[in-house]
Amino acid sequence: MSAYIPIMAPSPTLVALNRFGLGARPGDPGLVGRDPRGFVRQQLARPDAALLSTPGLASAAANLRANRQTEMQRERQRAPAPAGAKLPPLPPVEDRIFRAEIPARFSRLAEIEGGLVERLVLFWSNHFAISSA
Repeated sequence: MSAYIPIMAPSPTLVALNRFGLGARPGDPGLVGRDPRGFVRQQLARPDAALLSTPGLASAAANLRANRQTEMQRERQRAPAPAGAKLPPLPPVEDRIFRAEIPARFSRLAEIEGGLVERLVLFWSNHFAISSA
């Protein structure tokens, strides 16, 4: 028979960082302070916390314009082409947007304090992802 080993309750600070964030990094426990619940609430209270403000990323309106222009180009390609002429396919605008946002999103993951909002962004992005394969 083995000896009883009591299980210690997890630190509320580490729960706030690991369960409600992207994991504790060196120095992160000091950010939480004495109020782990307040730390989590504070992350949710920041307006536009999930928006990327990286220079060079197109706005939603610019992305919509690019999407519409791509659709118009695809329509022109569907028009009868001269015999033997084959037009190259256009890359989907969604693919271009996705590839532009990847480095910005990863940079944000590395720099963000706490990480709850980014964890939610990752969850819902995965949840609503639609496979085209």
